[in-house]
Amino acid sequence: MKKTLLIILFWACFYTAGAQNLKNEPGTEARVIIHTKIELKSLRGVSPVLWENNIYTSDSSGAVTCFDSTGHIVWRNNLPAEIISEPLVTDGAVTVATVNGEIISLIAHTGEQLQSLGIDDSISTNLTPIQYDGDKELFLPKESESRTAIVFGTSSGAIYCLDLETLQEYWRNNDLRGKITQSPLIVKNKILYTGSDGYLYSIDARNGLLNWRWKETESTDFSEAKLICDGKKVFVISNDSQIYCIDLLLGKLLWKNDKFIILPEIGQSEDGKNLFVKTGDKRFFLMSASNGVVLRQLKRPDDFDSLHVPPLEYNGNIYFTDKNSIYSLDNKLNEGLVFSSDDGWINIFRQVSETKFLATTVSGTILIFGIR
Repeated sequence: MKKTLLIILFWACFYTAGAQNLKNEPGTEARVIIHTKIELKSLRGVSPVLWENNIYTSDSSGAVTCFDSTGHIVWRNNLPAEIISEPLVTDGAVTVATVNGEIISLIAHTGEQLQSLGIDDSISTNLTPIQYDGDKELFLPKESESRTAIVFGTSSGAIYCLDLETLQEYWRNNDLRGKITQSPLIVKNKILYTGSDGYLYSIDARNGLLNWRWKETESTDFSEAKLICDGKKVFVISNDSQIYCIDLLLGKLLWKNDKFIILPEIGQSEDGKNLFVKTGDKRFFLMSASNGVVLRQLKRPDDFDSLHVPPLEYNGNIYFTDKNSIYSLDNKLNEGLVFSSDDGWINIFRQVSETKFLATTVSGTILIFGIR
């Protein structure tokens, strides 16, 4: 009996030590299980990535770092230029973009450099992976059968599609005259993006040709919009806080809602039927994705923070961040505090596997955890 009590006390102390700056709120149903906690001096605005139980980070100093699941450094490669993209980790490689227009790929398990390519432009977005389905043959032969490519935007408005393994170019699109500020969204054989000219663009992922571009009026501005799509409809927030729903195939307006000040980051339910919306007047909406009608709403006591992290759904509950905390909403929009961090406001919160989540704080803390 004494031995059993000692074991229980040991594991209770172990868990508390691992979660010393992450507080579960008493009386709430949701609980967190912390798998990894890493404390950096700063993330410098670049999002970490989880791949095969390792965590990869990059920062503006040029350092690309791989941590294991305990938070220990596996390797670090100090590149000779400022990194402006989050690491893309796929096909056994870590690929980043630098401020001087260079793309560098490293071996994911060792950090050794594979290759690099410079373009005569400034890269302005993250690198987005895509399975290339076009018919262009590359000039140099590949060693593998991989069809993985990367898509990214530049300050001049160009969209590039490069083979990941060899960094050879499949195609380039120059329809936009201005800077591409947000990372492209890949939906089947379409690539969606916005730029400083205010338009929403759709191009063919196989060849880079323009499908359509759209904005409601000359003054409509989608230049800072982050996009979500349910496979048939594109949802986009204009710079004046209106929400639009656009037909993915035709590039036509299906509906818009201009009755509220919609904050920039919205989420989507797992079945695609509802949108999760924060407003500038302290409200949280459950909005119909089919027509923009507000189905339910929650009035909160305080304004939402300015970091605009998108809400998400998990196991039937909605989760959203505000300042240094993550909250849950049940199917009746009853709110509960899941946990709070002593390490500053939460600026990233997303699901990274079937049961794991990643969160970071403005002070440089990275958390990998589960919710039960």
